[in-house]
Amino acid sequence: MLAAHRRQIVTTTMQRLVPGYPRRRRLRALEQGIECAFEAILTCSDEGRSLTEADIPFIRSAVRDAAFRGGTEAEILRAPMVFFRVLWEVMTESLAHTEAGARSIVEFTPTVLEYVEAASRITHETHAIASEANSSLSSVTRFNLTDRLISGSAPEPGQQQSVARQCGLSTDSSIVVVVARHVWQEQPEMALPMAMRVLARSTTSAGVEPLAAVRHDEIVLIRATGHDEAGALAEVLQRAYEQLLSDTIPVAIASSTVHQTLTSVPAAYGEACLALDTLQGAPGYLSLATASPLDYLILRAGSATAWRLVPARIREFVSAELAGDRVLVDTLRAYLQCNMNVKRAAELLFVHPNTAHYRLDRIAERTGCDVRSFEDIEQLALAIRIGHSSSIGEQINTHCLTGVEPAHT
Repeated sequence: MLAAHRRQIVTTTMQRLVPGYPRRRRLRALEQGIECAFEAILTCSDEGRSLTEADIPFIRSAVRDAAFRGGTEAEILRAPMVFFRVLWEVMTESLAHTEAGARSIVEFTPTVLEYVEAASRITHETHAIASEANSSLSSVTRFNLTDRLISGSAPEPGQQQSVARQCGLSTDSSIVVVVARHVWQEQPEMALPMAMRVLARSTTSAGVEPLAAVRHDEIVLIRATGHDEAGALAEVLQRAYEQLLSDTIPVAIASSTVHQTLTSVPAAYGEACLALDTLQGAPGYLSLATASPLDYLILRAGSATAWRLVPARIREFVSAELAGDRVLVDTLRAYLQCNMNVKRAAELLFVHPNTAHYRLDRIAERTGCDVRSFEDIEQLALAIRIGHSSSIGEQINTHCLTGVEPAHT
């Protein structure tokens, strides 16, 4: 019965929110948001599960847009509250006159309340970030300090030094530099400031927020980070990247290795920019701090150049395997993982040892490599790794370069 009243619920809510509706039809995004909220509530109730923030992701972008148009938190919260009242009125008018209908209302109400609670939390959090993003644009001191550190100069005495201390940065701080860029040509309004606030918030530690600034067409974040924190920071940035992607702010993010002093910011910035370029304008996150020395050397030389140095027969083999079912590549990896022990590799692959031998023979036949030679096996493994990061393979789109299959966005 509620589903049959879908149009009435949406129209009534819009009439109360937008004067002159539908004659003055505007804010189509708001109308779509109400429709999506209604569908989310019906779906969760029908499936007998709790409604969570993951069921209403569209609210974040709606709140962000409203905040940038000058809407206050109270004004933005009015939309879900009016929708709740209209939904309740329709429920009571349509269902309360029968015992079964009244029972349905009792069963349905918790889902509606979960929606209101989740919408309120999302609105509060997103509006706070949007407000911070607006104010961050006027932070001339942070921008100038970031520019000064990237140029290799120390903070100027006075306000810049004070801001540096607030961000946990001193002359002997070990640091990581993070660089992020929006990857769509049509960049939404305030996308970079919003992304900057998400990154700064997610990497805040012990109440100390890193130095972050929107600099031209990119975000630069400088964070005091020890070597033992690099892995944890990579995980935090990966989650922040995923959050931004779900909030329709696709960005390419890269972070440097850990450098020992604040004067190393220019080198760290250069590393992050180099890593960012390998993403080739696609959304993703790449951390050099979690890469191996070999991976960095490939990155530094350029995966395309390294790929051309691979013998032709091996290139052809790797290209075909990466584009196909990868059975032989998986067999080779298992063989390496088991220290070139065929029997153990077969057990790892859940195949007969004869099958593993047959696959290794096919690899040898197609590549001209001796699979019992460590030197040849090393060359094959390196070619596969380069193939993943080259133009013929998949783009690197994960926080760790080594031993992880690239994830498609």
